[in-house]
Amino acid sequence: MAGLDYTVMKKSLGLKTGLKQDAYATVRTDTKDVLGFVNKSYEPIQNIDAFIFFDDWVAENEAIYETAGVLGKGECVWILAKLPGYINVHGKRHRQ
Repeated sequence: MAGLDYTVMKKSLGLKTGLKQDAYATVRTDTKDVLGFVNKSYEPIQNIDAFIFFDDWVAENEAIYETAGVLGKGECVWILAKLPGYINVHGKRHRQ
C-alpha cells in the first residue's frame, strides 16, 4: 500500500571514473528510473529487507507500523512507527 514493492538493481554504465573504478547506476526494476550513481562496492538494500530489524518489535506488540512511503522516484524510503509508553531523549522523559 505504501508503494514500496519494487526492487533496485545496480547496472554498469560501462564508464571508468577518474579513480579507475567502474561507474554504476541504481535503477528501479519496475519503472527503469535511475535513482542514483554508485561505485563497484555499493550493494543496494531492497525495500523488503530495509526494515526487517523492526518486524520483531511489531510482532511482540512493542511497536506499531503507522505508515510508510517513498520520496522522489523511490531513491528514499521511509517508515513511521509508534512506540508505546515513554522514551528518553537527551535524558528527558517524553510520553509517546
